[in-house]
Amino acid sequence: MSLDVWRFVTCGKGVASEHRGNHLFEKDQLARFKYLPEDWWYYINQDGEGVAVDFPFMARPVLSWSPQKFTQKGGKLVKAARFPIEKVCLTIIRRACNTDSIS
Repeated sequence: MSLDVWRFVTCGKGVASEHRGNHLFEKDQLARFKYLPEDWWYYINQDGEGVAVDFPFMARPVLSWSPQKFTQKGGKLVKAARFPIEKVCLTIIRRACNTDSIS
């Protein structure tokens, strides 16, 4: 099975990590996620203090299968078709930030 969605989203971006199967991504390499708000990578409270993603973050695609289910056909229970599920395992390090440190 291939990772079609993963390849579409990353589209040659990121660099291979020293950890097998992982890639490192910078903030500007997520252009395919056009519906993310501009401030998706940090959270600041009313005092101007908060947390932010410390880039680059690490991502690893995972391919698994749907759970086994059964369906009725002709009055009998038969196994339903299973389908592949693409998941992404993210490793994100957070850092303290304030209004002066985000840019």
